[in-house]
Amino acid sequence: MSDLSAENQTATVRSEAHGTMGALFAHSAQRTRLVVYTWCGIAILIAWGWLALMAAGLSQIAPDQSLGPGMQQVTSLLSFLQTDGELPLLVKQFALLCLPGTVGSVSVASFMATVLMWFAMSVAMMLPAASPMWVTYSEIAETAHEKGQKVVSLAVLASGYLVCWFGFSILAAGLQIVLARGGWLVGPSLPTLGLLSAVILVLAGLYQFSAFREACLKKCRRPFATLFSRWTTATSGVFRLGFQQGLECLGCCWALMMVMFSVGLMNLAWMAAMTLFALIEKSVESKVTSRVFGFILMAWGGAIATIALLNS
Repeated sequence: MSDLSAENQTATVRSEAHGTMGALFAHSAQRTRLVVYTWCGIAILIAWGWLALMAAGLSQIAPDQSLGPGMQQVTSLLSFLQTDGELPLLVKQFALLCLPGTVGSVSVASFMATVLMWFAMSVAMMLPAASPMWVTYSEIAETAHEKGQKVVSLAVLASGYLVCWFGFSILAAGLQIVLARGGWLVGPSLPTLGLLSAVILVLAGLYQFSAFREACLKKCRRPFATLFSRWTTATSGVFRLGFQQGLECLGCCWALMMVMFSVGLMNLAWMAAMTLFALIEKSVESKVTSRVFGFILMAWGGAIATIALLNS
């Protein structure tokens, strides 16, 4: 009986120890999630704030022009950014810099400003959907650290991801300049003209049905499986892991980013809508969302093409 009692006491102690460790790990995971989501939230707010200032600047530069469909109501809300009815001159000058080829010559300063504009758009629209993978990485790294194992900072993973989207921003800025210099973009709102707008929308809609896009989307939806299969404790390896995440995210969303050419590059309403769409699509294991949005884009592009041909 004494042996049995000792075994029961030992089992109770072990159970309490496991319970205590489990509670500690749960608390640690909650803290990790809070820290990561807080930093991501700060980055997203900065990006959206920057874009809001630029949109407000463009609405003052050309008050008679729309910033795209759905922006009429948003533009009126941006008036709170003004002082005595005017925005700071620096804001308006920066907004002008982001319109190379439309209102002035292309310079290194204007090109870099345009790159930064696209990068802010990428952070604002893509980071909400990317943050769950960063949280997953942080939780795995926290657990490994508790066991005394080597881990690489989340900042390295995030840097790889952001470098990938910065590369996309350079390409998008270059495309914007080419289209502007070719006369395909009009006014500070920068919507594409007629048939080109239709082509962009139809191609973006068709891409929603792409097998390659679906493969990238599956990897974005399962961050734990992706991280577990590629886990590394090398700094360069973690950077590549972040870069690969960026490529997979880019594989899902590059066509949606191109839709901004059709709706206006400073169209905050559409940016918000596509941010929400990307977040839902990467959170729900279903093809319905992608298919429905694809059909909407193709129908919209077809309508624009029909109108453009009838008016030509």
